[in-house]
Amino acid sequence: SIISRFSSPDGGFYRKVKFLIEELQSLGNLGNLRPDTIILTPNRNKIPVFCTAMSSARSLGTPIAAIAAVLALCAAPARAADKDEARRAFTESETLYRRGEFKDAMRSVNAALDFDKRLGVAYELRARLWHVAGDLTRQKTDAARALDRLGTGAGSLGVDELVAQGGALLLLGRTGEALSSFNAALQADLKAPAALAGRARVWRERGDFAKALADLDGALQRAPETPLWRYARARAHYDRGDNAQAVGMLSARSDW
Repeated sequence: SIISRFSSPDGGFYRKVKFLIEELQSLGNLGNLRPDTIILTPNRNKIPVFCTAMSSARSLGTPIAAIAAVLALCAAPARAADKDEARRAFTESETLYRRGEFKDAMRSVNAALDFDKRLGVAYELRARLWHVAGDLTRQKTDAARALDRLGTGAGSLGVDELVAQGGALLLLGRTGEALSSFNAALQADLKAPAALAGRARVWRERGDFAKALADLDGALQRAPETPLWRYARARAHYDRGDNAQAVGMLSARSDW
């Protein structure tokens, strides 16, 4: 109800306010915060950001609404250096994930989010890792956080962001919207292997294993040394009852 006062769920301002409310709730004791001066530590270096609410905050009446509104307007974004480190850690975590090194991938993606809590693609990757771990609650929570930051429309999103958007939607069971996101990514880059692998997950969810295999073949043509996608291809063969093909694929490499 607090969030709905400010903007629609599709607006950037809405997402900022929701993000800031999450941050405020994580502080635990809101009673220590005065409505005229807010102290927030938004990055891993614990550098305080001071925001003065003045009379505009008081006029909102509800303390948490006042705090969220003020922070949405004046909280400092992650520093450029932090964003670079976040992107580096995220790239590392994605590489580890595709190798099947899930614990190390989780460690790296958490580091990425320590540097930049607005990195939507990192929340989506962490949601996939929770899926692997069988933690449905955290999977859905992080998938929703990814969409809060990425939105649900194509807009000006890049290929990687569209792939992450599709992944988050899929993890929330919204397969039709997920398919649209992966298709949009492939319209932007027909050779994007992650988009093909992501769309294959939609086809598998729908039981269309022929299309899943076709997309995985395309992904592996562009990135053949990707164990996770080779496993996904073997699993698609298994799911459609072709056990010999599945075993053959998994037996073809001895270094996994």
